[in-house]
Amino acid sequence: MYKCFAIAACAASLVFPCVSLAADDLAAVVVTATRQATRINEVIADVTLIDRESIEQAGSSTIGELLARQPGLQVVSTGGPGAATTVFIRGANSGHTLLLVDGQRFGSSTTGQPAFETIPLSHIERIEILRGPAGAVYGADAIGGVIQIFTRRGEGVPSFDAYAGVGSQGTVEGTAGFSGSKDGLSFSVRGGSYRTLGFDALGTPPDRDGFHQNHVSASVGLKLNGGGDVAGNLFQSSGVNKYDAGTPFDNRINKKAGVYGLSWTQPVTANWTSTVRAGQSVDDAATIDPTNPSVIITKNDQFVWQNDIRLPVGKALLAYEMLREGVTSTLSALTVDHRRTDSLLAGWTGSFSNHRIQINARHDDSTQYGKRNTGSVSYGYQFSPDWRGYIASGRGFKAPTFNDLYFPLMCFPPFGCFGGNPNLRPEQARNREAGLTWERGQSRIGIVRFDNKISDLIVWTAQPFNVGNASLRGTTLSYDLNTASWQAGLSYTGQEARDDATGLPLFRRADRQLAARLAWTGSGWRIGTELQSVGRRDDFDFTNNVRVKLGGYSIVNAFMHHTLSHEWTLEARANNLGGRKYQQALNFAAPTATLFVGFRYAPK
Repeated sequence: MYKCFAIAACAASLVFPCVSLAADDLAAVVVTATRQATRINEVIADVTLIDRESIEQAGSSTIGELLARQPGLQVVSTGGPGAATTVFIRGANSGHTLLLVDGQRFGSSTTGQPAFETIPLSHIERIEILRGPAGAVYGADAIGGVIQIFTRRGEGVPSFDAYAGVGSQGTVEGTAGFSGSKDGLSFSVRGGSYRTLGFDALGTPPDRDGFHQNHVSASVGLKLNGGGDVAGNLFQSSGVNKYDAGTPFDNRINKKAGVYGLSWTQPVTANWTSTVRAGQSVDDAATIDPTNPSVIITKNDQFVWQNDIRLPVGKALLAYEMLREGVTSTLSALTVDHRRTDSLLAGWTGSFSNHRIQINARHDDSTQYGKRNTGSVSYGYQFSPDWRGYIASGRGFKAPTFNDLYFPLMCFPPFGCFGGNPNLRPEQARNREAGLTWERGQSRIGIVRFDNKISDLIVWTAQPFNVGNASLRGTTLSYDLNTASWQAGLSYTGQEARDDATGLPLFRRADRQLAARLAWTGSGWRIGTELQSVGRRDDFDFTNNVRVKLGGYSIVNAFMHHTLSHEWTLEARANNLGGRKYQQALNFAAPTATLFVGFRYAPK
């Protein structure tokens, strides 16, 4: 396994001077690190931007498969297409990742899991990944980091675009959209459908675990006199994910998800801009099971008033945020089914000479877990035109879920009886990291060293208690090259995610991970290949009550885009070319070799 790591690294180094960017533009603008528009090469944090072109190269892949190719991220899917997808950032728990869609929190407040599997790639304009605790910027749940998804917006001459394709496992996908802008009005509307017979993920009973999904998104924006603008957006998906439960019944989960938002941005003075945003996200899961049916719904209402102020040195951020979480469950009657958190946050970013500084502070006041203060500080220095470095320290916390707190005592033979604990405290994290970057022209090399200590981890026995502590330490290396003809990337993550009490690895997190990509563009063609390698991980066998070791794996993907005309492109993608059989989670099979071919209509 580790020989594969070394061979891949050496091969990439021989082909290129030494480089991996998800985005083509090394100076692209991101907002997740500071909540303010900042050029990515000026951010004092470990950030990745995945642009629309990279998303289109992913073909019919899921968002989980796309994220698994990014530095420091490991992804686990427990089932076939549409099954629950969890993301581990730098070894932190899956519930330690905060998922935002157009600025809205997105996921379940009962399980604490972001609903990645409900978001198709066709509606995404870009993805920003911020690694490291971000409690001082976003509040609860951002212990490992933040993943923010931005849905597509309208710009340029109004035009129609479409995509249709077919592939392995009876997969059929089609999307269409109409978008553009004119006279200060921008708009976008698109919809689509995805169908697949899937594959046999668990084998009990042996059958295909299919998935189908319909989805729609829309946005509208209007520029106002005086430099302001108003905007609205929505995203909605509904699908059915089939799964195995050890019975002849065709078990399935009906999943619905949505994000709805309105915003108004208005300059108050030449140096002060005020933005008001209000919205709601919905996570609705209905389990169709004759022995244990359920409907669990989370609704998050969010209101934000943000003020961006340009100072003589740098920019200031002052904001108020309100989050109201409400849950409905037919599985069990929760003694408390809602909570509200009011937050005040402040930040300052500035630069002078070769120095860059970012400071953030936040105060959260929850009706459930009380008051919580978090802060972070980052310092960067430009050593030369090519070299820059940074150091950072920050805190984060994870709020207990409604299941952690209020799940009524229930028995599940032969596993025992379980119930919530309303006295739980939030989990806490303290992270320190340092990074060094070399960047010249279209080449970039980066190294980041991180050390994240997590305390008061919530551990379930018969009841959950704050008894766990963990240490997450590691190093991420990345190399990117982006010329007119060649694009390449290489990233390697070496980490130790350990339980402090036992010294044992945290489940489903590998100590070693490598990703490499290589693409050539020319004469109307774009051809590329990708390598993804994941080391051995521990998992838990609940049937035999023992810890087991999952084998490492390496898979190779390939893609091809060919321009047929000014509007039409032929696209093909093959995942897991060698048909490697592997498991991301114990007893759950992963997809073998797949091929997908499609046509894209997009006027240039």
